Amino acid sequence: MATPLAEHAADILIVDDEPLMREALRRMLAPHAVVVARSVAEARLQLRTRRAWRAFFLDVGLPDGTGFDLLAEARRDFPRTPAMVLTGHPEIEHINAARELDAELAVKPVRLEWARRVLERQEGPRASAAPQAGDLSAQIERLRDLLRRPGEARRRHAIGSIVVELMSDPGRYGARAVGAAARELGQDDAKLYRFAAVARRWPTEEAQALLARRGRDGFTLSWSHLVALASIDSEATRTWWVARVLDEAWSVRRLAGALEDEGIVG
Repeated sequence: MATPLAEHAADILIVDDEPLMREALRRMLAPHAVVVARSVAEARLQLRTRRAWRAFFLDVGLPDGTGFDLLAEARRDFPRTPAMVLTGHPEIEHINAARELDAELAVKPVRLEWARRVLERQEGPRASAAPQAGDLSAQIERLRDLLRRPGEARRRHAIGSIVVELMSDPGRYGARAVGAAARELGQDDAKLYRFAAVARRWPTEEAQALLARRGRDGFTLSWSHLVALASIDSEATRTWWVARVLDEAWSVRRLAGALEDEGIVG
């Protein structure tokens, strides 16, 4: 027998397979009522029990699908429900998919102001918020200034931090902000994304400390080593690989090959 649909439900649906992330979102969204699911299958069951939802917060990577798959299904019955899709590794495809599904894309960890912005979106026909040209222009000028400065590692990390900000807030900067910045600056956007990968993994001082560590015969890591190591999700696993590269004085090519063999990159 089908479950009766609630006529006036206004709960928030959180879909994430990580208990800590679900709890963090629950606390962040208090005092709103929330419903949680750990998979696409669980979320589908929950979606059948409501005629309306206050908002969706969906992880990209789920055990039996993706948050984008789930949102595409949900849009048939809930075309106007505000939604945020969460990811630890934003890609161009994620940005485009979020835009097509009228959702915001957020890079974990989610900030309180981002969650509140989703809840404040008005019901009814709407378009995604227009990017603020002044905000993007200001960030491009910051990037332009950094590109002129000396000091490779710190400069690259600072650039990466700005790129992370552009990727994390498409509602403010636009879904294609990184590409627009790259064209304006005459830079390769793939290089900017590599800088961002390092900035996401390590704060500035931690990155500097890694680059200052010495291994066998005084061997040190390069920025390119950090780019390769940033592809590893687990902090403990990254630490293990850092120690191995330093102890065995691995080149970037050898490291990249080993990570590909392990299925970490490639």
